[in-house]
Amino acid sequence: MVITGKTLCLAIMANAAFFGHSSATRACHYSSSIVKEAKKNKLDPTVLAAMLHVESNWKPHVVSYAGACGIAQVMPQWSKYTCAQLKNPKIGLPEGARKLNYW
Repeated sequence: MVITGKTLCLAIMANAAFFGHSSATRACHYSSSIVKEAKKNKLDPTVLAAMLHVESNWKPHVVSYAGACGIAQVMPQWSKYTCAQLKNPKIGLPEGARKLNYW
């Protein structure tokens, strides 16, 4: 089965009881980008989506107590981007996908 942004969103919404409705809605906002970045980095889109859910609950401006930043909770010292840049999902999501592929 080919996963598209729409099918990923539908799968997430079908599990809204687990994710929570507002979290599932935020996830759907990023579903096309998740699929795109997952394909680019040879990842399963559902694994990338699960990581984003666990790391930030789909909130792009989150900073952890350890200093990890953005939707994918990337540590700036392991990235070419600053924390402020990683809070932008257009930077943080692709960087998180690259890091997940690397690790």
